[in-house]
Amino acid sequence: EGCATISDGNGNLLFYTSGVTIWDRTHNPMPNGTGLLGDFSSSQSAIVVPDPGNPDLYYVFTVDDLGGPNGFQYSVVDMSLNGGLGDVTLKNIPLTTPVAEKLTAVEHANGTDIWVLVHTYGNDQFLAYLVTPTGLVTTPVVSAVGENLPLHSGARGVGGYMKISPDGQFLAYVTGTGRDRHLFRFDTLTGQVSDFIELNPYFPASTNTVLNSSYGVEFSSDSSKLYITSSNFFQNFTSEYNIHQFDLTTYSEAAILASGVEIAPMRP
Repeated sequence: EGCATISDGNGNLLFYTSGVTIWDRTHNPMPNGTGLLGDFSSSQSAIVVPDPGNPDLYYVFTVDDLGGPNGFQYSVVDMSLNGGLGDVTLKNIPLTTPVAEKLTAVEHANGTDIWVLVHTYGNDQFLAYLVTPTGLVTTPVVSAVGENLPLHSGARGVGGYMKISPDGQFLAYVTGTGRDRHLFRFDTLTGQVSDFIELNPYFPASTNTVLNSSYGVEFSSDSSKLYITSSNFFQNFTSEYNIHQFDLTTYSEAAILASGVEIAPMRP
């Protein structure tokens, strides 16, 4: 399900990963590049973050699926090795567990450091880790805001995407098999998440709906719009899928809910 790629400044592929294997630009597994502890079935199994202090080094962060025990970990790729194709020099360094299948990153307000965010599984905490030119700060900024992602059988609510807007102002996540669609503000200076807005009231479940859920979330390139996928599965064994747009110009629950519009219906 999840995957990540990284390119150089000219858009040339450097390497890519499933969160389990890292492949070089010739599509061969890197040395020591197998056996990462992400998971092929994790929504956002991996993300690649450049080291701000060394242009040859990249962090590969991974998250386990279903709130599993491997949790949130990182590995390091050195592109100066193996003839410029890269080599994994550190692998599966644990940071915290359990976490949801959600992983995103954005530049710090200083334009150099990078925030990497996960959401813990079993409570309402966002963890923001800072990647700096001197290394990874392993003590995260903790924000307890929004609703719990409760632990229970089947790991309902652990899946789905989490994204930060390109300008770093907003964060949104959905919960896959759960009905939660949540929006927040993000502070790229402090790493804090705040100002929770609940978007579920826009997605009322009809009387003949067995399951109404959202899996994908993304922002427009100018950070003014939020997009959320929605899936409905009905009692007559039919289904429909669509994309909804929300305007973020005014950050209030009433204004954002009122701006919601279906822009891409697909009803088989």
